[in-house]
Amino acid sequence: MAYWGAGAVHQLGLDSRLAATQILLDLRSGACNPSEVEKLLATHAIVKTIDGLHSKLYWTPAGAVIGSSNASSNGLGFEGRLAAGNFELNVLIRDSAFLGAAARWFDELWQNERIAHAITPKMILAARDVYSQRQTNARRFMEDNPRYVDSVEQSLPVGTAAERQQALLMALDSGPRTIEDLAAYLGISPKKVRNAIDAIRGKNGRYHIVSLGQNKFGLKQHAATQALTSGRLGP
Repeated sequence: MAYWGAGAVHQLGLDSRLAATQILLDLRSGACNPSEVEKLLATHAIVKTIDGLHSKLYWTPAGAVIGSSNASSNGLGFEGRLAAGNFELNVLIRDSAFLGAAARWFDELWQNERIAHAITPKMILAARDVYSQRQTNARRFMEDNPRYVDSVEQSLPVGTAAERQQALLMALDSGPRTIEDLAAYLGISPKKVRNAIDAIRGKNGRYHIVSLGQNKFGLKQHAATQALTSGRLGP
């Protein structure tokens, strides 16, 4: 999986998976969130980076998913508002011949020491600069093209409000965040973030979103959003 965004480690269950998982990504692309990659490295996953990797493949012995989505809360390299207008398509394949071919393809890349490299702290540090610049460019695009962004938001399905509430819970499940952080992550205004928080509080008290002061919010029960995730791949 080439690109990783905020929330992917938790959504895929890698933070609780005890078995080793091999992951290839493109850290220097600017489309990988370095903070999420650090979370990957803190799990039992074994991670390598390949410059120019663009593939999107989840593989297990029982089946594989291949398609357009990256590993992130919205399936995209960009996070937040700019990514909102994309529609993804993925296919689950259980054919044994395909699974064998996909495994061989992955192993060839993994074992190629010329292109596949273990990730070092220095790489993470450099990636932060590239990632920050990419996100800055995205924000500038939105500021310079408000009509485009408005047209994207108007084309979104009716369920968008619920999807944003789910994304908000996912964001809070990774730790407390300020209103401004949540607004940047979700790509909406701080006012809409507050409205989403109020809606979640009014809809179901089990999430227990609490104010921590200084405009910061968090989940009283850290595992609350696990109920929102399903279909995790892997044994």
